[in-house]
Amino acid sequence: QFMPAEFVRFAADGHVQYAEKLHIYTYGLTLNQLFTEQMQEFRLSAEPHIILTKKSPIFYDEIISRCLDEDSSRRPSAIEIEKTLEFYEATFSKIKNSDSYTKMSTQEKNQAFIQFYEANKMKIVHFVKDKFPQQFFHDVQRKFSIKQKSSEFYVAADSVCRTS
Repeated sequence: QFMPAEFVRFAADGHVQYAEKLHIYTYGLTLNQLFTEQMQEFRLSAEPHIILTKKSPIFYDEIISRCLDEDSSRRPSAIEIEKTLEFYEATFSKIKNSDSYTKMSTQEKNQAFIQFYEANKMKIVHFVKDKFPQQFFHDVQRKFSIKQKSSEFYVAADSVCRTS
């Protein structure tokens, strides 16, 4: 119920590849379920697909809907999601640390965040895009991938040396 259509299609052919974009899709579904407290529906038909029973009141446009894009190449990277959430957290921390906020009930805190979110959503989206253009995210991912592959090489080389 949390896998994208491409996973179901490729699994049927026996060619499943786990990639970051598959996990990004799953993360989008998880966020939506977390914020709506409702499970999505999975339809297994000629073209399997997931139907959201309710859209999240927060992070839908800038994160969740992008994570759920049918074209996996258009899904955001994990770094892009992390940076977007970090900016929300940094901006909201002033409100969160105020005396009046700490005295609020959970429902009032939720409402305060939704008001903050609605007032600042477009500013933060533009800030992230301006400060971290897509090329930045691709470059960071490429560097991480190279580091990860080189560390895998060293681990493999080390184990070969130990057995020799």
